[in-house]
Amino acid sequence: MSLGQRLYDLRKTTGLSQEKAAEQLGVTRQTVSKWETDQTTPDFDKIIPICKLYSVTTAELFGEEKENDYSYNIDSNTEQTDGDSFSEAEKFKIRHKYKIRFAVLLSIGICLYILSVTPFVVLKNEKLSIVLFFVMIAVATMLIVFGSIAKPKFEDEKKSDTPESNLYKRICSIMSGVVLVIYLLLSFLTGAWYITWVLWIVYAIACQIAKLVFSLKGIEIDE
Repeated sequence: MSLGQRLYDLRKTTGLSQEKAAEQLGVTRQTVSKWETDQTTPDFDKIIPICKLYSVTTAELFGEEKENDYSYNIDSNTEQTDGDSFSEAEKFKIRHKYKIRFAVLLSIGICLYILSVTPFVVLKNEKLSIVLFFVMIAVATMLIVFGSIAKPKFEDEKKSDTPESNLYKRICSIMSGVVLVIYLLLSFLTGAWYITWVLWIVYAIACQIAKLVFSLKGIEIDE
């Protein structure tokens, strides 16, 4: 049984509507609905409130077998593996770690992009400043790319064109059109092709920030 089906059964057992459950958990009804249909998983900080609301342990919530004497503890670092398969508890922990890693790498990458211009201000050596500029840009780009591609393999099984995914794609598509127009206008008017390409870095950062915002709201984006 999936985590979503288990959440649905627990809510029905307690006689709560999606609206009531959402109100007590501090989320929207749509969020509860997405949890129960396995479109998204509850955020890490919602697990304990969910267990309290439905009067179950974390082991029962994630469907761990009691006869195996295995209990899933939020603070535990131990993981149970069975070949190439993952339990719901393991998948949740992996997703949570991925979200944290992605947020950290994206934040560091953005900081490096912002700080990449400081060598031109601090240093008097123009050649060294240019080298440091491109090194910081390269490192920032690698961090963001690594954070984006380091997605758990089992997530590929859930890919679908959700309304949120389509909204994210439309946002990035609109931004790419705007950036292209600004890029061409600035480049032709100023002739500064050597620097206007930075607009595409800004575009990439904006898309990643949008993805992070969706992710922090518990919405998985499939690209």
